[in-house]
Amino acid sequence: MSRFEIVKNEFRKYPRERIRIPVRTDGMSATYDFYLTEDVAFHNSYGYRQELVFTDIKVKLAPDEVLLLFIRNSVGTKNNIMLANGTSVINSSYYGNSSNDGNIGLSLYYYGDKDRVFLKKGTRIAQGIIVKYQTVDN
Repeated sequence: MSRFEIVKNEFRKYPRERIRIPVRTDGMSATYDFYLTEDVAFHNSYGYRQELVFTDIKVKLAPDEVLLLFIRNSVGTKNNIMLANGTSVINSSYYGNSSNDGNIGLSLYYYGDKDRVFLKKGTRIAQGIIVKYQTVDN
């Protein structure tokens, strides 16, 4: 069974913060909401258009599952922010990674023209969906 967990203490980026486990908004939601663990500011005039933020969350998946992460529609359309890689793909083998315990990071990219955009800690920033997949015989 799949589950979200907080990464081990030695791999946490925000050891003093209360980490929110991703949740579905309601029983009809297919996706799990991920929350910002810190304030994030984009300063267009200084060229700061990309930020890597960690969630301090890891996901345990079955061998035939993958977690797909997308920016929340409300964040993208209101703030002109997207994931730098479009869609993040988290494979089951990332869980417990020896270098970071599988800490899920989000590379946020600001593509707007405002001088400054600010996102508060606790903002629902991304949504993830766990998907089963198949492999080919050859």
